[in-house]
Amino acid sequence: MYQSVSLRLIMSDSKNNASRNDRQLTVRVAVTLACKIAVIACLGYLFFGSDKRVETDPQSVGQALLADTAPVSSVAEKNKSP
Repeated sequence: MYQSVSLRLIMSDSKNNASRNDRQLTVRVAVTLACKIAVIACLGYLFFGSDKRVETDPQSVGQALLADTAPVSSVAEKNKSP
């Protein structure tokens, strides 16, 4: 009888210890995730904030896409100069 009581106490101690470890792990994971989310949000704000945005309209985008900005090749330059 004493063995079964002591065995139950040992098992309940191990369950309490395991649940305490589970709680600690859960808290650590939650804190780590919260810190990572905060860092990502700060980086997003710093690099992609509203003050960093460039105002565009369809005309300026069309001009930028259709602009003739191709570099002149050296072969074409040699053919031009006699």
